[in-house]
Amino acid sequence: MKKEIIHNLQVAGVILGGILINIPLAVGYYYGNLSTYTDSYFIASVGRENHQTGLLWLPSVWISLLSVGMIFSGIMSRRIGSRLTLMIGILVFNLGVYTSFFTIQSSLWVLHVTLGVLTGIGSGICYGMTLLYTVTWIKSRVGFVSAVVSSAFGGGSLIFNLMITYFINPQNLEPDISVGESKYFSQDEIINRVPYVFLVIGALTTGFHIIAFPLMRNHPNLPQYSNKKKSTNNTLL
Repeated sequence: MKKEIIHNLQVAGVILGGILINIPLAVGYYYGNLSTYTDSYFIASVGRENHQTGLLWLPSVWISLLSVGMIFSGIMSRRIGSRLTLMIGILVFNLGVYTSFFTIQSSLWVLHVTLGVLTGIGSGICYGMTLLYTVTWIKSRVGFVSAVVSSAFGGGSLIFNLMITYFINPQNLEPDISVGESKYFSQDEIINRVPYVFLVIGALTTGFHIIAFPLMRNHPNLPQYSNKKKSTNNTLL
């Protein structure tokens, strides 16, 4: 009875941990809202004639690197273990968010490296590992539980969209300049907050991940891929 209670608590912890890890990851989903403010920031910095607005390359970069990160998660977990792989994914993602505070003050294309490439790879590694932990711990209703954990990946974008708007534009000011057919902000109180939103996103992300990581416990039967690989090679030799 006691073992069953402990097991159920561990399962609940893994599910909760997977949800908390995935909530902040969907950069590509909430960048559509954020891009209006980043474009406004670059227009204010370099002038509307020197900044090409409306570019949404960053979500495409993020999605492409998300797939790469998921592939890496499988390779890395076989070589260095699941927890270390998950930790690396968390660190890479958080690094991408925090360094965006500096890169947005440099150029749009450098921002693509931190907010597109780094967070894309980090998201893929983290997402892949949460699914691995979920299917390892959950023996029944795997599809349902995996869907719950995965839904946090997209559902978290709603939370971060609201936070971004509340932080950058708490008074709900209207865009006041036009570039082509699109409208952007020039108000100083909005422009000055844009770089700092990445520190806020980073702080929230770090908070979620600090709570979640201890909950992601290795299952006793979690495949030790690296050990299996070594034993297989020794057998063949």
